[in-house]
Amino acid sequence: MLDVEAVKEEFESATPFARAVVPEFIPHPGAYAGLVGEVRKMIGFEPKSNDLYDFLQSDELANLNTASGYVWLTKLRDAIYAPDFLQAMTAVTGIEFDPTCVDMHALCFQDGDYLALHDDNMPGRRVAFILYLVDDDWSETDGGALELYTATGEGTPDLAPVPCPVASILPAANTFSFFAVSHTSYHAVAQVTGGRPRLSVSGWLHGRSLTPKLPRPA
Repeated sequence: MLDVEAVKEEFESATPFARAVVPEFIPHPGAYAGLVGEVRKMIGFEPKSNDLYDFLQSDELANLNTASGYVWLTKLRDAIYAPDFLQAMTAVTGIEFDPTCVDMHALCFQDGDYLALHDDNMPGRRVAFILYLVDDDWSETDGGALELYTATGEGTPDLAPVPCPVASILPAANTFSFFAVSHTSYHAVAQVTGGRPRLSVSGWLHGRSLTPKLPRPA
């Protein structure tokens, strides 16, 4: 799934924080089509909504098995948390991962849905990932881009004079995007605007927790 040397170079040189994008993540068209089909017909999506976000989320995919009817989702989960893939991700990121901690969901952003600015920094989370399952002709008019923001010297998001992303990753079919979670990995998902669902599978690779961020001086 990964060209380790090429992905590592991209990951280490990226701004505003370490990240990389891997196109054609699933090499077999039939497997990718099967995965998209399972997510499209998935039952159990629950609305997640407050002033910071609005989208639909599946149950935890750690509980899936092939007997549940989600063959391709189960295979994807097992592949991402398999020792060989985690070793490749360690070679890219320099982070040791815990293969026993499975943390992923299917997501559906409908027209008008969004995810406001945040950093993903919670205990154990070391790398955030998303596999886009959008239509092949997804474009800027459809919205839903992953927006990346810089931080100030105090480690807070740079919001002056208004929040403005310094980089943006437009969803693309069968593309795997990931970034290192840190105290300053500020990002958001732009509002979906094209009337089509922004489908994905996303989650986190876990490892040793980061050192807690020191409080700012009073």
